[in-house]
Amino acid sequence: MDGMHEGYQTDDWQNGWDDSAPESARPEPDPWEGSFLPLTHHARKRMQQRRIDLGMVELVIQFGREVCTRGALVFAIGRNEIATAAKRGDNLQHLDGVHVVTSHDDGSVLTVYRNRDLGNLKTNLGFGKRWRQKKWGKFVVGK
Repeated sequence: MDGMHEGYQTDDWQNGWDDSAPESARPEPDPWEGSFLPLTHHARKRMQQRRIDLGMVELVIQFGREVCTRGALVFAIGRNEIATAAKRGDNLQHLDGVHVVTSHDDGSVLTVYRNRDLGNLKTNLGFGKRWRQKKWGKFVVGK
């Protein structure tokens, strides 16, 4: 036997030899595991950079205003949504200005950012009446 493997027996596993990794070397559980939202890699990266967690994204989608713009669906929390939630007893103050951009096709989250100015959210930029009729049918509100 060479010097590297001295003392090694084939039946060491029977004598209590433990080959599992130490606690510090084990991978952490995936924080995105229990999510019903499909997140792109870009969205995950931006969420980490901007300290926006998955629970915040889910709250924005649940309680935020919904705007169809630039071929995407944007959910945003502003002062009006915070005031409405406060009347119900919910505190959404920490979500002021959080925007969640999702895809029209599959609903996956494309990116997440903060911007307290909601005046830039304009509906259907770049899409005319024909696009809306094609997307949502003949009878469209606000034709």
